[in-house]
Amino acid sequence: MALRKLLFGIACLGFSSLAQAQSFSRWHLGPEAGLTVSRTYSGDTLPAAYSSRNKTGAYFQLNTQYNLSPAASVQLGIGLVNKGYKINNDTLNLNSASLSRTSGSLNIPIGLSLRQSLSGSSFLTEKFGVSGNFRFNTSSETTLNDPRDTVFRIAETPAKGFIPAFYLGFALGGTGENGNRYEFGVLYQQTLKQESSLKVESGEFWSQSFPLQYRGGFVQFRFTYLFDLENFKRSDEYFY
Repeated sequence: MALRKLLFGIACLGFSSLAQAQSFSRWHLGPEAGLTVSRTYSGDTLPAAYSSRNKTGAYFQLNTQYNLSPAASVQLGIGLVNKGYKINNDTLNLNSASLSRTSGSLNIPIGLSLRQSLSGSSFLTEKFGVSGNFRFNTSSETTLNDPRDTVFRIAETPAKGFIPAFYLGFALGGTGENGNRYEFGVLYQQTLKQESSLKVESGEFWSQSFPLQYRGGFVQFRFTYLFDLENFKRSDEYFY
């Protein structure tokens, strides 16, 4: 009888440890911020005097993760993104050679996040999914390289409404003792249709011109911090 009770106790302890190992928090919520890098469509051919350059911007996003398991999550976000393009006329001096344009948009991504443990509490995560982009300013505009010494200009005609996209990325991160997660990563987002049509104009009476495409894709260098929402539930239970 004593041996049976001992074996039963060991079995209960084993099942309890297994359940504890398999338990995990369902919800994480937190901010994400970083740097964006964007440019005009790489397949366009520019005249010899012109070149396309990277345009940097900033973004901020709020993320929610629903954890399907300790290794997989569904992620939904909503954020503000600054992106754009830069065109150079390499024959001009540095003060007037560049024409830079920035646009703001609302970005709503939804996708999957997969995690593999590296060592201890650190992990590698891959992210992929789709997103919707809503540009704030959809009116046609003309931007000058230099209002005081105008040599070339760009006439931009943005697309209207919703612009779909897909994204892929990876990050290195860790989990704290309180269950909160942090990540440092890179993510690439590519729109599935053109965001703006561009026309670069120069010469007397703007008689010389060539078209460019701006698809609106960008690379993000990002930092994410996600709070384990179970911690807030525990705080509430403390007062009861």
